[in-house]
Amino acid sequence: MEIFFTPEMLAYTQKNNITELTVNDVTTKGSCCKITVSNVTLGSPTKKNRAYTLIEAYGVRIHLSTKLNYEDKVTFSYGKLLFKEMIECHGYEINRSASLF
Repeated sequence: MEIFFTPEMLAYTQKNNITELTVNDVTTKGSCCKITVSNVTLGSPTKKNRAYTLIEAYGVRIHLSTKLNYEDKVTFSYGKLLFKEMIECHGYEINRSASLF
């Protein structure tokens, strides 16, 4: 698996001295449909009961949740939306499931 940072992400990690990122899996709580996506946070994992794959890229240790199915190329991007800063992970399979009960 190859890890890539967009230029904005690379600048953000260098400017703010970011040394660790964690990618967790998050499942929505819909009535009949559930979607599992990624959630990127700064720092090491806080959920100790989960399994992670550890990869280092660009001087940053990245903890990847093993519950997500990653592609061969995973890209991290940084951006701002109104007053909120966002770090996003691209390059994984979004899991969808439906249940009638």
